[in-house]
Amino acid sequence: MGQNQFIALILGCGALNALVGPVLRTSHDIGWSAVTSGFSISFVIWLSIAWSLHAIWTAERTPVTQFDRRVGMAVAIGLIIPSATIAWLTTATAAIIWHRRRDNTAIAIRSALAILVFASLRDPISAAALKLLATPFLVGDAAMVSWVLNLFADIGPRHGNIITGPNNHKLLILTGCTSYTNLSLALLGWFAITLAMLGRVGRRQLLAGLFVASSIVALNVLRLTYMGLGPDAYHFAHEGAGTVIFEATITLSTMGFTFWGTRNARTQRTVHFAA
Repeated sequence: MGQNQFIALILGCGALNALVGPVLRTSHDIGWSAVTSGFSISFVIWLSIAWSLHAIWTAERTPVTQFDRRVGMAVAIGLIIPSATIAWLTTATAAIIWHRRRDNTAIAIRSALAILVFASLRDPISAAALKLLATPFLVGDAAMVSWVLNLFADIGPRHGNIITGPNNHKLLILTGCTSYTNLSLALLGWFAITLAMLGRVGRRQLLAGLFVASSIVALNVLRLTYMGLGPDAYHFAHEGAGTVIFEATITLSTMGFTFWGTRNARTQRTVHFAA
């Protein structure tokens, strides 16, 4: 086993340790239908991890160093604790260490390690942000939805994250419906695709990321605004075909702006994270 294969194996064990809990719980709750939903884990995370591990594993075989073994041992110790959050943080830390310490500057490997860092930190950072900033996120979305809804409908007063729409229809915005939830996944997709294609994030790519973020917030606000029009609109957008349309739209928006950002850009020999 070469150095890159050893790194892929260790990082793969860390990611697997973090994912096994949600996979088992979802499988227990809804059975085989969990497969079609990705075990309630976004396909963006699955694909980011899969591409990264494949890129590292298929790289050139070089000898495993003592430093690699020490990092691998530290990861193994960290994974003893049965916690998905600790597993994600352990995996991200190991990927950061290998990204900074590797002598090999192959673009695919460094890009793969950077993507793994983002994918691993996304869940714990999102959870922490929602706990610490849930109220600003909810109130911010509610304020934007209330403003848009007020442009073409008579609505009642807004109380925090509760909006009173036409005919006294009330819309309660919860954390699962905030723009931030979709935004973090969309930015992971933008980052993963950009690095996989270019190995760097420059000015044009950062602008594309800004477009991705803006489009996700705008689309989420429009969806919540439609849900505030009445019970029929709510059920369509929240449970019916509207959900599929919304998810497809944010996916196409993310991919469209991301590919625009990578168009005509030249692949660099090393990975950069600044303009």
